[in-house]
Amino acid sequence: MTTKEALLKNLEKIDTMPSIPVVVAPLLRYLEQSADTLDVQKVVALLSQDKSLTAQSLHMANSPLFGHWQKIDSLKGAVVSLGFQRLRDIVISCSVLRLMPVGQTQINPVTFWEHSLGCALVSRHFARKIAFPNPDKAYLGGLLHDLGILVNLWVLP
Repeated sequence: MTTKEALLKNLEKIDTMPSIPVVVAPLLRYLEQSADTLDVQKVVALLSQDKSLTAQSLHMANSPLFGHWQKIDSLKGAVVSLGFQRLRDIVISCSVLRLMPVGQTQINPVTFWEHSLGCALVSRHFARKIAFPNPDKAYLGGLLHDLGILVNLWVLP
């Protein structure tokens, strides 16, 4: 089989790439509403359907990055502590990490995630500095700027 044939065969399998988890879409749709209309209990209920996101939210809420003096041991406490915007950022960035193939690549998933998150944060910061009308779109663009690498990892492991 030639390289071209092998590549075309792998491209035919592109539909096997994972998608964003079922729980994430309704949560992100809900978090798009203005903060004053959001209900903490509903966010907790949606978030608690995914163990990984629950754990990551608690981990981030207790991170020294946010400077809390007491341990946060409930999901509700984590949601209140982080705020809806940060929580949304965490949900989106964790979802990108799940798109990476497991055990098939030499790329460190955590390093890839940290790079994507860093680009997202810098993109949003620059968008605010230049008064871009939608800094969240800039954040998403920064987060997903290396999406092609993920596709290549699936097609050409």
